[in-house]
Formats: sequence, structure tokens, C-alpha cells
Amino acid sequence: CELPTTELVIRLPSGRRLQRRFLTSDTIGDVYDFVDIESGDELSDDLYALVLPFPRTTFADRSATLQQSNLENRAALVVDKY
Repeated sequence: CELPTTELVIRLPSGRRLQRRFLTSDTIGDVYDFVDIESGDELSDDLYALVLPFPRTTFADRSATLQQSNLENRAALVVDKY
């Protein structure tokens, strides 16, 4: 019995891409934690949001699961610094 997963590709402001498979039961907060760790110094002091470019959706509720956020199967997100 394989658990449902989604593959996320996350584009950093530098253009570098992070890629990882998450369980659809993982939370948006888990994705932020992954980006915080994997981006190294690139985002260390910056506030940012994870955004789906089209239709433009900002993922701010870190407690929501990927399934609740409609991020199933595969999605490409961008890091939007503010």
C-alpha cells in the first residue's frame, strides 16, 4: 500500500530549483521547513511566501496539508520574497 505523494519543484529567487517528493498528508509548514534548510544562506534573513504562479495562489496557512491545498501529484512553486 503506497501512500499518496506529490512532487514539488520550488524555484528560488536566484533561479536555483529545489525538488522533493512529499506525502499529500504533509503540511505547507513542512515545505517551508524544507525550503529554509535547502536554500542555505539565500533566504536566511528574508521573509518569503510559497506561491503557485497560475492561478496565483499564496500558501500562507502552514498547518494545511498539501492535499487540502490542492497540491497533489505534481506542482511547481516559486519563492516570492517580500
